[in-house]
Amino acid sequence: MRKAVGFLAVALLWNGAAVGCALPKAVAEPDGPPPTAQRWADAQERRAATVPSLSLRGHAQFEWRDSTGQHFDDGDFDIIFRAPSELCLRLSKLGQKALWIGSGGGQAWVIFLNEQPVRALHRLTRPNGRAPQMPHGGLEASMSGAARFFDPHQLAEALGIGRANAADVQSIAWDPVRAAWAVELPGRRVFVRGESLLPVGIEWMDAAGAITANCELSSFEWLRSEQAFPATESSKPLVPTRIRLEVWSGGRSRAQGAPDGVLVLAAGEPTDAAARIKPQMFSWDDVRGATRPEVIEAWE
Repeated sequence: MRKAVGFLAVALLWNGAAVGCALPKAVAEPDGPPPTAQRWADAQERRAATVPSLSLRGHAQFEWRDSTGQHFDDGDFDIIFRAPSELCLRLSKLGQKALWIGSGGGQAWVIFLNEQPVRALHRLTRPNGRAPQMPHGGLEASMSGAARFFDPHQLAEALGIGRANAADVQSIAWDPVRAAWAVELPGRRVFVRGESLLPVGIEWMDAAGAITANCELSSFEWLRSEQAFPATESSKPLVPTRIRLEVWSGGRSRAQGAPDGVLVLAAGEPTDAAARIKPQMFSWDDVRGATRPEVIEAWE
């Protein structure tokens, strides 16, 4: 379970993640011009604005391979997200919490609760929530991709509620295999469909342009909330309840074969998290006090 939990952290907050088991047949490009960068950015901003908070609960299944072979494990997960970048994600196994990922107050953390001694990774984030490009210290040697753990904006993208700037768009082109518009951005490619430009997938690339992680979002459901949402179709908050993740590690990419890990999150109905939010869950000091990690690996 310890190795499985470690992989789950990599899959969720390092490069985001995955592609489905079977890709659809090629689909012809829709009639009319492609969406503009500004239209896409505006659509994502409206979408994110209608999801001030989000609660997802469900079952996680994950497979990974290492030097000892192929492995499989599963567990339950609980995500609470508050815009723009506060996060609490907990994984449990047989009723016992095994992993706690969080961000808030300009800090982010991953705590491995089933390790002995309990271990935490911690860092400061930039004002916009993004982690520094390169960490100080040796965490990359102990856990591949750790530098990407602490970017809550990437998880928001994987949930389909990320924000972006039109100025960052490099191109928009039809992808006949994904049956979606591919929005090219620095380090990633977001796939969107329909009049609402709903995000249905993401690819993350390394500096050389090789795909190191993919994400496919599906089984969308309306967000359940007491707040009144706009009536227009393009503004209704649809949230994916199934997220499939694939990650390549150790310098590998998709072009080099099968992924090193696959994670599937299957959630129940998405709800507004307002009633479940407690300020302590987004505070490093409070979380550290509650979980009492004996080892804290940090870079500032």
